[in-house]
Amino acid sequence: MARRTKRATEVRIPLSRERVLRAALGLADSGGIEALTMRQLGEAVGVEAMSLYSHVANKEDLLEGLVDIVCRQVGEGQRDAAGVDHGGSEGRQQPDRE
Repeated sequence: MARRTKRATEVRIPLSRERVLRAALGLADSGGIEALTMRQLGEAVGVEAMSLYSHVANKEDLLEGLVDIVCRQVGEGQRDAAGVDHGGSEGRQQPDRE
């Protein structure tokens, strides 16, 4: 009688441009932009390097995507810092009105 082996079921997160770029940003943060390779990036997201080219045209496109993410984060940080409202006027001086 043949024995059945139970395969571990892995939940695979679909690959997307955003996922590729986020992983690339993490690699660049930890090892520097010079150390970022398509092979390492593929390993980081669990695919062969060639699969990445469905989401980024080439390394230049990858780097441009990283710039876009960083600029977006900086912009969000600036908006958050400029528009922080802690629920009311506590701590703010009101003009004197007589």
